[in-house]
Amino acid sequence: MSDDTIIELAGCLIFDEQGRILLLHRSERDEWELPGGRTEGSDEPYEITAARKMFEELNIDVEITETVGATEFTRHDTTYRFHWYKGEILDGSPAPQPISDADDVRFVSREEFVALGNLSPTLEQLIETWPEHE
Repeated sequence: MSDDTIIELAGCLIFDEQGRILLLHRSERDEWELPGGRTEGSDEPYEITAARKMFEELNIDVEITETVGATEFTRHDTTYRFHWYKGEILDGSPAPQPISDADDVRFVSREEFVALGNLSPTLEQLIETWPEHE
């Protein structure tokens, strides 16, 4: 992989009725993060990736309601760009699926979120810009 390659990722910010955000715990890295993952090829739209990953990893169908933005981070000399979208659950109840290495999923408040520890780089950035839920 060349030094200028960026791995494209997409995922969702999903809030419940109390304004808590949905997070998942990756057992492989012992890390909390937003649900999401890699695009399939260079032509998959990020919104499609985000919705697809919600179904594959959490068995929920979501509607993408808003573009939040993108952020970059570097891990082990690889640069990643994460595209964030707000989504609403249309069907299903979030639960880790065998395809993912997630072992826990939960809605957390801002206070719980800040106290979790073991946050992914995207969640560390999210603390600074916690999106408001309407």
